Amino acid sequence: MTDDALLWNAPPPPPRKPRPAEHVWTMRKDGEYYDAKLLGQGEFGWECQFYYCGEFLRSRRWTTKAEAFGEAEEKRLELESEGWVVCS
Repeated sequence: MTDDALLWNAPPPPPRKPRPAEHVWTMRKDGEYYDAKLLGQGEFGWECQFYYCGEFLRSRRWTTKAEAFGEAEEKRLELESEGWVVCS
């Protein structure tokens, strides 16, 4: 970064490009749905994200992709026991 970038009239940096998340599963019940996605955070590990009816619900960061996938699988088993059905 140059000193010019610190000036009050410096042009704004380009917008960040969104990183695509890896879809793990979708579950449906009574017209509602849950989604699980994994998002790589580079040196910071992997994030397991959950969405309910398209709205962000919660996430948690893990050191490895396997740990993040394990959390998604635990949630899938929990939802299946409550009558949710895997769609994809």
